[in-house]
Amino acid sequence: MAELSKDQPEGSESEPELSSAENAEFFRLLEWRDTFKKWMVGINGILEPMADDPADQEQVNRENDRYEELRQRIIRSPHVANIPIAETRPNFYYPDNFDEPFDYEFVSGDINTGGRTRCVHCSPEKREVIERNGRKYTIFAIPAKDFAPGFGIAFCHPEKPFACVREDLPRSVYEWVREHELYHLMDTHTWGGVFGSEFRANAYATWQKPFGLFAAIMQGLKEGRVKRYLKYMFGIEEYK
Repeated sequence: MAELSKDQPEGSESEPELSSAENAEFFRLLEWRDTFKKWMVGINGILEPMADDPADQEQVNRENDRYEELRQRIIRSPHVANIPIAETRPNFYYPDNFDEPFDYEFVSGDINTGGRTRCVHCSPEKREVIERNGRKYTIFAIPAKDFAPGFGIAFCHPEKPFACVREDLPRSVYEWVREHELYHLMDTHTWGGVFGSEFRANAYATWQKPFGLFAAIMQGLKEGRVKRYLKYMFGIEEYK
């Protein structure tokens, strides 16, 4: 396995930032993808939306390819998108001030049958800012309430990426999960789909905190979530 730098994720060349129109188009496509209930694993290992009518699949593929093109440009841009969320996706709540407490809701469940609403309760008093590769990333320690059984989650938003880790985890597990979620925020690769994303994050976290992997596995066994995580890693469930 190729050696990973402790301060720098695998990277790629930066690309020009999106224009205002392209940024608006990206969020339109993001909302469009949210309307799909059926998904398939594409040839590149990434989940792709399925049209209800097979005759519409070609158009769906074109729209999804455009979404992926814009997403890649966003994560490779030197300063990421700087258009206010309210101007591009007015119905999408996103915290614009990490200095105040906020709750962030998301849906967790099977990718084909929907799921339940989960929530992270974020407080600036339980926030840390980590700098890697010249960028700063915000990590919140959150209560297990309304979030468990997950250990952590990364919200790779183009404007204000942040991650959350359960504060009740043993310290060694917490630190390993923090590195895992941090890598998701830094990751610019798409190979392998969800499996590849989790493989890279696990490798990076173990490089940073070698003894944390075993502790995380043992904690997962203790809470009975290893099977759930493996289902997520292999694309059976949408959230871990």
